[in-house]
Amino acid sequence: NEKDNMTPFGLSQETGLPRTFIQSLYDNTFQTLNTNHLNKLCQFLRISLFDLLVYYPIDLTVTVSNDKKNILATIETNNQLTDVFTFNVIKRENVLYISISDKDYDRWVAYVKSIETTCFFHIVELITNTFKKNNKNKRANVMFDLSSTLFN
Repeated sequence: NEKDNMTPFGLSQETGLPRTFIQSLYDNTFQTLNTNHLNKLCQFLRISLFDLLVYYPIDLTVTVSNDKKNILATIETNNQLTDVFTFNVIKRENVLYISISDKDYDRWVAYVKSIETTCFFHIVELITNTFKKNNKNKRANVMFDLSSTLFN
């Protein structure tokens, strides 16, 4: 389906909706939502609102160490501390690889298996984007190491 691969700009052109509205949905940075825009977008994509928006009561705080070699991700669910994970950052050939630290690996696997896949990818995206922003290079090549053992 060609609509699956549309960019926010392309969706804006096709629907007449503001690109900033679509981009804010894509980036999960919206502050308010216009119901008319949501309705028009759902009709165009032929999906329900529940297919477009998913809510998880997760608050994620990401801190990058001063030397940019470690990332600390604090995850809260319903205002209760769920866990704190440390990720390592390794640079190889102009690509930054983010991977879970060995000491947190087993807890990370258990946590990932307890949440929905879309929630997991949202957490990965937040960690990656925070690292890029902290490095002041939003176009940096950052790869998140998704070990296949997480999905077995």
